[in-house]
Formats: sequence, C-alpha cells, structure tokens
Amino acid sequence: GLWCVSAPMTILISVIVKYVLWEFADENNRSVFRDPLCLLEHNGNVLMALSELLLLGGMPVHWRYMGLAPLYGISYVLFTWWMADKWQKGKIHYMYPFFDVTQGVTATLSIFGLLTVLLFSYALFASANDLRANYLDGGSPIWHVASLIAMGVLCCRFRD
Repeated sequence: GLWCVSAPMTILISVIVKYVLWEFADENNRSVFRDPLCLLEHNGNVLMALSELLLLGGMPVHWRYMGLAPLYGISYVLFTWWMADKWQKGKIHYMYPFFDVTQGVTATLSIFGLLTVLLFSYALFASANDLRANYLDGGSPIWHVASLIAMGVLCCRFRD
C-alpha cells in the first residue's frame, strides 16, 4: 500500500522544484538549485524512484490505495509545520515559502494545489498501470523505458 504513494510523492516534489521553486527563485536561490548536490538529490531521487517503479519492480500503483496519497501529503505538511521552529533556534523557518501559514489564503491555496498535483500524479501512475496491464502486453521493456524517459524529461531539471 504505502509503496504506491512514494513514487507519486517523489514526482510531486520534483515537479514543485522544477516548475515552482526554480522558476520563482531569485538569482541567489537559483544557484542553490544548480548545485550538483541539489541536482543529484532531486533529479537522482526521481530517476531512482522511476527506475525502481518502471524497470525493476513493475508498476504497483493501484486505484484502491489512492486514499493513502492525501494522508501521506498531509503528514508531510504537518511535519514541516512542526519543524518550522526547530531549524534555527528562536526563528520560524518554513521549508517552502508556500507552507508559511502567515501568508493567509496563499498557504491554503498552495496546499490545495499541492494536493491536486499529488492526486493527479497518483492517477497518472494508476492509469499507466491499467494501460500497461490491459493493453500493452504487460511487461514490454520498451514501454517501461519510454515511460522512464518521458517522466524523467517532465520532472528533472539540470539547467535554466
């Protein structure tokens, strides 16, 4: 059950880094994203998760576990809020600016947007699982490699 959520959650994080954080970062913060360690963390994470999902273990993302995705996402949000005052003594620091509850409706809309992207990501994987199982001879390596490349292009970013 919980494995079904890890790949969509990995995709969510990579999509947020590529399309939100990187795009709206100022030049100083963009240099953080260009750092080889940061690139390895985000791009490596998604490529390893996709490799395990698509090349090594099949695609075990089933519709019946979709309810776990929001629970996992909510747990992550609660964890970041709990950690906000623990990163630096005497200061509140949110991991991501869109989790800052002092931003009012922006934080609320951001969390609903993240939930939507997470559920879309889960639905994408579950639909791909059904498509592969029902229409594409189940285990074709070409399907798996093509899916890995397509998802990698959509989720990874290496430069501006």
